[in-house]
Amino acid sequence: MADPAGDHVEVVPDQARWLMLVIGATGCLAWLITVEQVAASCGLGPAVAHQQWLFLLMLNVCLILVGIFIEPLPAMLLTIPLFCR
Repeated sequence: MADPAGDHVEVVPDQARWLMLVIGATGCLAWLITVEQVAASCGLGPAVAHQQWLFLLMLNVCLILVGIFIEPLPAMLLTIPLFCR
């Protein structure tokens, strides 16, 4: 008789590989964004919004738009270099 849990053992490592691939690719892209100083060239950050509430509103809208297309952890890893100095 086969082990009923044996069918699910191969699924977890495959999902973990894809998750690590996405996080690794996001880390590489975040490094590239930081090195090329994309935030400075785009004018992102407090220079655009002179008031704190306006900057936070812009940040929330950007994070929501990015979060629509990719998972939360890679989205944060990708956008943190854009908004931090």
